[in-house]
Amino acid sequence: MIIRDHAIPAALCVNMDQTQVIYQQGTKRTWNEKGVKQVATTGQEEKRAFTLAPSISRSGELLFFQVVFDGKTNVSPSLPRPGSRGYAEAKALGIKLEVSMNESYWCTHQTMMKLVSDIIAPYFDPKKLELELPSTQCSILNIDRCIRRSAHRDIVDEATKLLKAAGKATTSDGDEDGEDDSMLKRDTTKPTLRNRCIGWILDSYHAVNNKELILKSFEMCKVGEFNRSQASLTSPEALAALRDLPNTDPDLYQELTSQSRDPVDDVQEDLFNDEDHDYCDESDVPVEVLIDHVISAGVAPLPAGFAATEDGSLARSGSAEDTELDVNADDLPVATRRAKRSGKKNTLYAGAVWEEH
Repeated sequence: MIIRDHAIPAALCVNMDQTQVIYQQGTKRTWNEKGVKQVATTGQEEKRAFTLAPSISRSGELLFFQVVFDGKTNVSPSLPRPGSRGYAEAKALGIKLEVSMNESYWCTHQTMMKLVSDIIAPYFDPKKLELELPSTQCSILNIDRCIRRSAHRDIVDEATKLLKAAGKATTSDGDEDGEDDSMLKRDTTKPTLRNRCIGWILDSYHAVNNKELILKSFEMCKVGEFNRSQASLTSPEALAALRDLPNTDPDLYQELTSQSRDPVDDVQEDLFNDEDHDYCDESDVPVEVLIDHVISAGVAPLPAGFAATEDGSLARSGSAEDTELDVNADDLPVATRRAKRSGKKNTLYAGAVWEEH
């Protein structure tokens, strides 16, 4: 309705999301020999994380990311080191690294206002000139709240280096220098993971900076016969449904056209819900396979070795992924999965302060 009444083009409709990225994602699944009494798990209580705030336009453009870290200073050790992998390129692209200025890594009113001032407004203003629209042209910023493969690559690289170092430490007669080569001790300290995350973020930016993928993501957000793409929202069928809304659904029409707003308490919401769901997010599925699957809307056949699960996610297929397979191995890879978060109505970025901003 807003798009229709204010003639807002697709390029001036931006959707922004807030995503919790845990440095070391744990899981409730692991591999072990069948019948053992005790099974070790990794990362069950992992809480160290940062917030990634990506934004996309309905015309298929990817805006620069904002990344929010916990801390009380705008310099190291709250932020990744300038010498970290991808740091220089990320800064050159315009990716913004922010500090919450408190013990939480959640976005705050201050970081959100910086996102509007440093990312959203610098995108809207030149876009209006490009489209030959007046500066008073209305725009839409939809705030939604609710990498892993790049992080997995760092783990593999570190493990490989440790194995090579252990091999060099073994003497020619097979005696070891006192260290147990079978144990790999990875550096999982927060400063190390924080320095590495800038590379993960940069890899993610390049992976999703795909116009066809972004347009498809809007098409896949469906409600009934309509979706969130500009073509659907401005279609004759959608416009006709809006004209008939006062008769077909007067309560919804009243809600959409009402000028009153519910009062908003100025409190910090729990942005990320830790409820556990059986949602699969396999880190060993290449990004390219996932993107091709999304762009084809699941129609194109998957490459050999991959399959779609019952909930629509992708996973490796074959005997190596069979959880019921009887195996005798001392060391099997750990699978990682992320719990899907349930949605909540967003009341954090509303009220008079946002109207003024």
